[in-house]
Amino acid sequence: MHFSWELLNFALNMDTNSLIFLHSPDEMMRAEHVTATHHLLCHQGNLTLKVNSVCRQVSAHDYAILPGAPLLSEVSWSDDYRGDLMVLSEGLVRRLRPHNNYHVFGHLSLLQNPVMHLSETDYETCAEDIALIRRRTGLTTHLFYEEMLEHLVMTHVLNIYDIHARQMRPADLPERASELLRQFIQLLDDGHFRKDRDLQFYADRLCITPHYLSEVSKRVTNRPATYWIDLYLSNEVIRLLTTTDRTLTDIAYDLNFSSLSYFTRYAQKLLGMSPTNFRQRNKERFR
Repeated sequence: MHFSWELLNFALNMDTNSLIFLHSPDEMMRAEHVTATHHLLCHQGNLTLKVNSVCRQVSAHDYAILPGAPLLSEVSWSDDYRGDLMVLSEGLVRRLRPHNNYHVFGHLSLLQNPVMHLSETDYETCAEDIALIRRRTGLTTHLFYEEMLEHLVMTHVLNIYDIHARQMRPADLPERASELLRQFIQLLDDGHFRKDRDLQFYADRLCITPHYLSEVSKRVTNRPATYWIDLYLSNEVIRLLTTTDRTLTDIAYDLNFSSLSYFTRYAQKLLGMSPTNFRQRNKERFR
């Protein structure tokens, strides 16, 4: 396999490494991209990604969005694979969120399945967007270079939201329900799941009952609220085991497990192997 793509690296709004085009898919698993979001457009051939212990096939004219490298444990691709792989920093992704609550539904949906199959029209739109972003990264003499690039990426992200919304067609939700779910996910994004995994904690913070919070989550995502708490926790366990050298005892303490043995049993069930074996198997991933 030959990759001639130039590595593009520039800062937007003082945020270094905001957008990078990678040479090949295996670069997604590098340590510097752990908290970034990966946008992958497959032009031909196919890739197999093991995300959150589930194998996902990405074929020609598929678009995959991966929220972070620790969730990605394996990558392989065909000899005829050709695609674009764009990495957006955590800060840039936050700035590009639309000014409504759809990004919450979209984010949760992509955590469950990160791959979208594009129609011919949508594929052409995405391919044109990315080609334009690539071309404009070299125009450093543009007096509004950083702002121009960020707006080009914003246009592409909004096109992706539009494609996803048309495919998923979420039910119309009362503004109050959407806002409650947004606030719940914000609490998880802020890291409260590391110490508080009782649904009552989140319900109290939102001034509602645990039952109502779970009903809102089910209505929007077809999953109870406890599913998302568990998912955030499992993703953090994988991240800590693969990207840090912290002891299992320290990890168990940081994540508020009552004992090391309880954490070990949890990790064993999540990973299909002991956390020690999982760490040993993955120690060469992030160099």
